[in-house]
Amino acid sequence: MFDEKLLVGISTIGSACAVLSCLIVIPSIYQTIDEIHSEVLTGVNHFRVETDVAWVEMMDVQVLVSPPSKPRQNPFNS
Repeated sequence: MFDEKLLVGISTIGSACAVLSCLIVIPSIYQTIDEIHSEVLTGVNHFRVETDVAWVEMMDVQVLVSPPSKPRQNPFNS
């Protein structure tokens, strides 16, 4: 009978330690994930601004370099 009580006591203490460690570690992991999420969003927004500026510059160069296009003819005009 003593062996079973000892085993139950050790199991209870082990379970309590596991629950407490989860309560300590999970908020830390959540905070780290939130920080990484914020960094990624900041990086994506910075990248978007840079690529938008580059795209506008490329379109400006294309307009300056390319010859004017001929207007399309209406196929219904006879």
